[in-house]
Amino acid sequence: MRPIFYTSVLAIAMGPLAWGGTYIFTQVSPVGQAINNQGGAAIDTAGLVAWAYGSTIQTWNGSTVSTYSPGVNPEYGMTGLGLSDAGGVSFTSYDTTGSHGNVYSIPGNTLTPINYPGQADTFVGGSSTTGLVGGDYLGQAGFVWDGASFT
Repeated sequence: MRPIFYTSVLAIAMGPLAWGGTYIFTQVSPVGQAINNQGGAAIDTAGLVAWAYGSTIQTWNGSTVSTYSPGVNPEYGMTGLGLSDAGGVSFTSYDTTGSHGNVYSIPGNTLTPINYPGQADTFVGGSSTTGLVGGDYLGQAGFVWDGASFT
């Protein structure tokens, strides 16, 4: 027990050096541009980063920031953002009828609403690399949406 304890204390004391990494931070949004810091950002396995900004979705591919207009405003502070390897950005929007899950396809420039049957408020956030979207309705029960049905 003692070797594990001492190793853990040493790793904590050494900080990131003990965790085996050097980190480089790159600012990808223009200086002074506020992004949605409550809804977060997402990254796919190829390194494409996506985040919400105002009524748009923005991405960064390592050198270029691109802006997309999904047609609905991402709802800040309620849920996160997801990004599949196929370019599907999952997020929640709000209108006068409630909160709605959405998947915006970057390559197809299409918006697919995700509303759990019989519920006024559907929230989505994360998505898998294969496009499964996780969410909940009214904070009561979670689900996974596979593009056609809920589990």
